[in-house]
Amino acid sequence: DRRDGAIARNLSELYRMTDRPKDALHVLDLSLREGSQDQQAAFDAGMLAFRERQFQASLTYLERYESQAGLVPWVNYYRSISLFELGQYERALVCVNAEREVTETDGWHLDVVEAVCWCQQGRGEESRAVLERRPRARRRQAQAECRRRAHRLHSSYRFSRRPGRA
Repeated sequence: DRRDGAIARNLSELYRMTDRPKDALHVLDLSLREGSQDQQAAFDAGMLAFRERQFQASLTYLERYESQAGLVPWVNYYRSISLFELGQYERALVCVNAEREVTETDGWHLDVVEAVCWCQQGRGEESRAVLERRPRARRRQAQAECRRRAHRLHSSYRFSRRPGRA
C-alpha cells in the first residue's frame, strides 16, 4: 500500500543507503501524495529535499510535518535556511525568532542565519550586532560561518549568471 508511511520510509532508507537520494525522496513524496498521514515520512521528505537543495519542496514537507506534529524544535531552523536560500530573508528572520521561542535557546546557529539574513539585506549594523552578542570564541565561529555562506551564495550567483545561460 503506497499510503503506508512505514513501508515508504523503509524503501526510502534503502534508496538512501544505495546513494539514490532522488529515488528516496520520490518514494516518500508518492506516499504523502497518496494520502499517507505518517508525520515521520513528511519530516524525512523535508530533510531529503533540503539536502538535495530543493528548498521550496522542503518548505512544503516541513509544513505538512508541522501540521501533524505541532511545534517541534529544528523545524523553523531548517525552514529559515530554506527561505534564506530562496532569497526570502524577512520570512527567514521570522522563522529564526520562532525557533528561538520553541527551543528556548539562543544558539549560535540561529545567530548565523540571522546575521546572514541582515547582511543580504544590506543591513551590516544589525548583522554585526547579532554576532557581537556572542562570547569571543563563538563570535569567531559565527563570523567564519557567515563568510563561508556569503562566499557560497556569491559563487553560486556568479556561476549561474554566465552569459548564454537561461
